[in-house]
Amino acid sequence: HKVICTNTQFAELAKDAPTNGGFLNEISQFYFKFHDEVDGFFGCYMHDPSAVISILHPELFTTEDHPVKVVLGGEQAGQTVITDEPRRPAIKVCSKVDAEQVKQVFLSTVAAAG
Repeated sequence: HKVICTNTQFAELAKDAPTNGGFLNEISQFYFKFHDEVDGFFGCYMHDPSAVISILHPELFTTEDHPVKVVLGGEQAGQTVITDEPRRPAIKVCSKVDAEQVKQVFLSTVAAAG
């Protein structure tokens, strides 16, 4: 939830890269409206782009090794959480991100793609 793009940034992408940026701007309007109504901010979390960028630019992320599990029921259903269950292997869990740099990598990559 640290990397967030704004409606203004997506509108700029639509101008700079009408095909890809325009498409992203159009399909993201639902998320801007949803987060405005539900979370109280007019922005879009950049979860999937951040995951891809973490592979291409690992220097923008700080990770720690922890075992994790996916919660299957209750209020946390669907969440991935750190666990102390000994049978689970440790994996890299992102603990910090250079959000501005990740956002710039995303925006400049889409703008360059047209």
